[in-house]
Amino acid sequence: MSTKMARHTWRTTAGLMAVLFFGLGWSLSGCQPSARTDSDDRTPDADTPGGRLVVQIEGMTCEACVSTITAAIKGLPGVETVDVSLAQEQAVVTGDAAKITEEAVVAAIEKAGYTVPPAAASQGGGPSAGGPASKRGVLVNITRGKDDLHAVSMALALAQHALEDGRSAVVFLNVAAPVFAAADLPQDVQYADFPPVGKMLADFMAAGGKVYACGHCSHVCGLQESDLIDGVIVAGHTNLFPELDDGAAVFSY
Repeated sequence: MSTKMARHTWRTTAGLMAVLFFGLGWSLSGCQPSARTDSDDRTPDADTPGGRLVVQIEGMTCEACVSTITAAIKGLPGVETVDVSLAQEQAVVTGDAAKITEEAVVAAIEKAGYTVPPAAASQGGGPSAGGPASKRGVLVNITRGKDDLHAVSMALALAQHALEDGRSAVVFLNVAAPVFAAADLPQDVQYADFPPVGKMLADFMAAGGKVYACGHCSHVCGLQESDLIDGVIVAGHTNLFPELDDGAAVFSY
């Protein structure tokens, strides 16, 4: 099964003059993502009959990734069920506790072409010298509308992961995307098994992310400032450009 997927189109819009790339441990151009496992999540559940292993996986971008990982793990000795969730970014493996090991699951993922960084990378105490402020911020520019919920969901997932990586993160809803900031956005606006777009946006803001909506584009979409959800900032040159002052990398979807 091919783990390749169509590349996202990177576009320069609304004064964003460059799309910069930096290492987040992601592969945004195809279905060969890196994955992260958390040793606490991987501990077999003693209260569950048999063995149960939960592995967090970062970087899954499509259903082909889900199918590839599922097939790779399902071929291991002792495995009875494999539940890989694209939205929750995890694999839940159950079966014979005497045969299912963390090492075997990691090896299966790597053999399938995915990377599993050392779990210790996500462990330990507080941030190193310099802290999160020493990391480059991220600005995710979203231009797509309801006709491409896959791209929109991937963009919001990237922004959320930037926050989890200790970076400042900004989402700019541009061109057709301001519709997602509408307070009356239906809850069924979602892609596949991703959470609803409205929930993803709300969770991002609750975690400390900033959301800007292009004022002109909002009007074109039939939205007034009073129609937007609380916390969304109407973007203009004077308040958006300063978000780039720390050398933020810009990803455009």
